[in-house]
Amino acid sequence: IASGGERFARRMERAQSIFGAVWQLEQRGRPEYIFPVIEHSKEEIWNFLPEELRGLAWSCRRPSYVNDTPIACGKCGTCRDMESVRKSR
Repeated sequence: IASGGERFARRMERAQSIFGAVWQLEQRGRPEYIFPVIEHSKEEIWNFLPEELRGLAWSCRRPSYVNDTPIACGKCGTCRDMESVRKSR
């Protein structure tokens, strides 16, 4: 089974292929994409964040909304991954 990073990399490859096909219609050069954290785990990225930003970080893929405020589902893969990251601290 592919990891989240591998799935992300595949989605980015597909997106860049589509973008490349469309970009050929333009006259300018192709931009370069930089993913500085793609080689890091969720836990490593979490640990890179300053404490004050961790409370502002959002990761749920299927939030519900109460009065326009997003509430994490606690069930999606990212919620489960982040729960284990937070517990490891």
